[in-house]
Amino acid sequence: MFFAVLFMLRSCPSSSNFSVVAYFQGTLHLDIVTSSTVIGYLVGTVLISAALMNFISDAYIKRTTAIFVFGPCVVLGYMLLALQAHFPSLHPETCEIKKELNNCKPAKGWNLILLYMSLLLFAVGEGCMRSCIPSLGGDQFSNDDPKKSQLKRLLVAASGMPFYRMQKPIGSPLTRTLEVLVISSKKRQAIVDVMELQETGRADCIQKSGITQVDETKAITRMLPIFISCLVIYLPFTLLMTLTIQVGSTMDRGVGTIQIPSASLIAIPTAFHVLMQPCYSQILTPLLRTTIGHDCSITPLQRIGAGSVCGTTAACIATLVEVKRMTIVEQHGLTLTGTAVPMSVFWLVIQFFLLSIMDAASFGGLVEFIKSEAPPTMKPIAPAVQSFLAGLAAWSCCAFIQLVNRATRHGDGGRGWLDGTSFNRTRLDHFFLLLAIFELVALINYTFWARRYTRKLQRVRTVGLDEDNSRN
Repeated sequence: MFFAVLFMLRSCPSSSNFSVVAYFQGTLHLDIVTSSTVIGYLVGTVLISAALMNFISDAYIKRTTAIFVFGPCVVLGYMLLALQAHFPSLHPETCEIKKELNNCKPAKGWNLILLYMSLLLFAVGEGCMRSCIPSLGGDQFSNDDPKKSQLKRLLVAASGMPFYRMQKPIGSPLTRTLEVLVISSKKRQAIVDVMELQETGRADCIQKSGITQVDETKAITRMLPIFISCLVIYLPFTLLMTLTIQVGSTMDRGVGTIQIPSASLIAIPTAFHVLMQPCYSQILTPLLRTTIGHDCSITPLQRIGAGSVCGTTAACIATLVEVKRMTIVEQHGLTLTGTAVPMSVFWLVIQFFLLSIMDAASFGGLVEFIKSEAPPTMKPIAPAVQSFLAGLAAWSCCAFIQLVNRATRHGDGGRGWLDGTSFNRTRLDHFFLLLAIFELVALINYTFWARRYTRKLQRVRTVGLDEDNSRN
């Protein structure tokens, strides 16, 4: 029962982060910029909550305790959203926002407060689930015998709580890193009674502990330029995904006699993302090993770069598709209406596909990079670091879209590129082109730092050669 509840709580929110934009526009009558901003804050809060929950569950409380405390927040968030959608007093009056442009009253006051409260509860609970459930599953098995772990996985999951391994909090590497930075910044050195330490036999233990802390800090410092570069690379992803889904809701979503709901468009990139992982591990990796001869296929840094290339290409294709869509809008005289554009939504499949590759390559590549380059004690926090950087990027995209929209309010009656509630009057093609340029600059910056980064294996070989030369 516990496993079933965890499965439902974990699987339901995964696609709703982006699809909820249909609720923002259809029920709450929020404009394009506001909807995109709220989505950015929601995605960022989920990811940063996941990083914080990883830190808390490692340092202070058990993962099962975190799940029981914060997991119900997902249900509470959904309940508040359901109540707001059900009771007319909690949302604006019903209005066809696509037919009555700029005449529908948007949500404000207590209605917005209720929305933000429900989304905050949802984000905290989803962040906990995203962080703690995979770690809880990893605690049940050792890495000594992977085949045995696979055979036991179903039995342990079905057995329930009494048979779960409860990992006690052992502290987080981030805490130790902060301790080293604080001591270094204040230029203080701990004064210890050497004689007392020798008598108690704790000198070696303290020395090893200090060396471990310094090694962890050095590792983070070396990887910091890569982290910042990845943060810049991730920034356009949330905007591209959110705006593409919103544009898809204005296009022809018919497949024969079936009409795809606008909230279900997220299923397209989700399906691509699910297929990316097995294709990479089962097809691409063996192919590269056969043709190139590398034991580990492409490196994590190359994966991140390949994802950024896909992101740049996706933004360029999105620009071309939007130019074609706006051409059809002008030909049919739909500029001042919210009528659906007679253009198939499947024109968006290519950019959805490329964004899915970016998601699988860049995000997964950063996790692999941290696990391969960081000390053993820091490897468990690799997903948390990736979530934190992606969350900061999602928050940054909110400021980015607001800044661009305000900066472009000149001419055309003082309208910004994304002002209003209808995409038929926006300059989304210009905004997508700006994102493509931004992603290209981010790729160049990342390439600069990635080429100058010395991998852990190369550093070990260099040290070994230096020792051999000194002996000779």
